[in-house]
Amino acid sequence: MPLKTSSIKLTKIADIVSVRAKTLAEVWNSQEPTFNAVRNELGASNLKKLLLIEVGKMVLLLKADMQEQQIEYFVSYIIRWYPSYTISDITSLTDVLVKVKPYGKPTLQNLIYELDQYSIEKQEYAVEYRIKENSKHKAEHLKEDKFTKMYARLKEEAKVPKKTQKQKDEDARRINEEKIEQLQKQYPKTQK
Repeated sequence: MPLKTSSIKLTKIADIVSVRAKTLAEVWNSQEPTFNAVRNELGASNLKKLLLIEVGKMVLLLKADMQEQQIEYFVSYIIRWYPSYTISDITSLTDVLVKVKPYGKPTLQNLIYELDQYSIEKQEYAVEYRIKENSKHKAEHLKEDKFTKMYARLKEEAKVPKKTQKQKDEDARRINEEKIEQLQKQYPKTQK
């Protein structure tokens, strides 16, 4: 029976490892489980194996200057400080580092620094996404109160270009001339 359970766990691990997100948007929209969820479902040792696979891929792709102990430390660092991350976060970071190649042969310190920077970028993306989401929600669900009516009126007024005083004077002069012409037609000049 233990053999069956471990084969199910290995299948789940294979499914999780097969997911490859390359951008923050893909990471944000992914539905894969976090490291905490994986640990709760599959156990801490399987989570560590899963991360060792992904970090091993990262080290190979980046040709990083890291030994086994450093890789294990990096995995422990990720589990401890980034439990809400997913495999997509690691793959996205790997893809960015492969494209940019900021280091010749990155070391453990370089990868920890890049992971921390990625965390900051992910938080900024989350804030921007939240702002867009809230703005969209507010635009779709406006309440008809005094403020929104006043805002709509002012927005309409802002669309109409305002006339300068010179234009207003010209319009008034033109209207007066038209009235004078009408009066002259109504009351022709009489000779004295």
